[in-house]
Amino acid sequence: MGACWVCCRRANGHVKLSMTATSGRDDSYQPYQGEELGRTSDQPSTSKNNSDMTMKLLLGSKNLRRKRIPYENLTLEGPSLSEEVSVYEYNGQKVAARKLPQSEQDAKRIEAFAEEIELNASLVHPNIVQFIGVAWRDLSDLALVREFLPKGSLRAYLQANMEQSWTEEKTRIALGIAQALEYLHGCRPTVIHGDIKANSVLLTEDLEPKLIEIGSRGTTTGGKMSFWTAPEVLEGKQLTQQADIYSFGVLLTELDTGKGPYSDTMTKTGIKLQPSQVLQLVKTGKLRPHLSKNCPLRIQRLGAACLAHNPLNRPSARQLVRQLESRD
Repeated sequence: MGACWVCCRRANGHVKLSMTATSGRDDSYQPYQGEELGRTSDQPSTSKNNSDMTMKLLLGSKNLRRKRIPYENLTLEGPSLSEEVSVYEYNGQKVAARKLPQSEQDAKRIEAFAEEIELNASLVHPNIVQFIGVAWRDLSDLALVREFLPKGSLRAYLQANMEQSWTEEKTRIALGIAQALEYLHGCRPTVIHGDIKANSVLLTEDLEPKLIEIGSRGTTTGGKMSFWTAPEVLEGKQLTQQADIYSFGVLLTELDTGKGPYSDTMTKTGIKLQPSQVLQLVKTGKLRPHLSKNCPLRIQRLGAACLAHNPLNRPSARQLVRQLESRD
């Protein structure tokens, strides 16, 4: 495929599963966001070479020129949104700043985070969250500063609107995400998002979607394996554009049902499958998420194409955009 930036149906088989639907909001279900694989140590690294390379990147990048924000110009606004993200006031506007959690404060991860910041500074698209700048006093408090969207994530919106059927609004959200993917995949070198899901999408007040977390994943099993991960990546293969398309297909099921993938997946005896069991079935092609029968047929077909087990059978991001723009 050439150089690239990487951030990152039920099928016939031996296991019989019941996909029993439930109605209403399921607050007890927490979608499996993934676990880190391939990490050998959580101890802080003091590698001077990594730190020197990180500072060289931050100070030498043309994308970050005039983008450094002095920490004293950031005023904390209320409690943190999460372990990683806090809201600040900067130049009269609210912004969100993301830092690495304390548990990830080792030199290699800080260097990877600096590369992510540099990548995000180069991306400009209406469906990608706007990069504001970068702040640091030292590398342990390195922060990516971006626009603040008070509407929150697509996942939160779907949980609050669980009863909605498929709407034109949802089509517009899917189209915006597909357009962002088309832009990323069209960059040279290509940018692979690697973690497409409802939690990686923020919404404006007008419900326009904006991708976040671009560049936050590794290339193979050193990254996160989750319910949105393509089968070939679960097998240890490299992230590709086609892996992003698979994840987009899983996101379509979130838009359709309002739930995370595999929330109702059980064995025939009614026992809920463990995440590792689900991932094994996905990897071997015996399980995939599905769209409801109430979803428009063209969206069902598009979702099925995105979720094809063979990556070569999945559409491109450009084809996604064309299909979602079409009324046929």
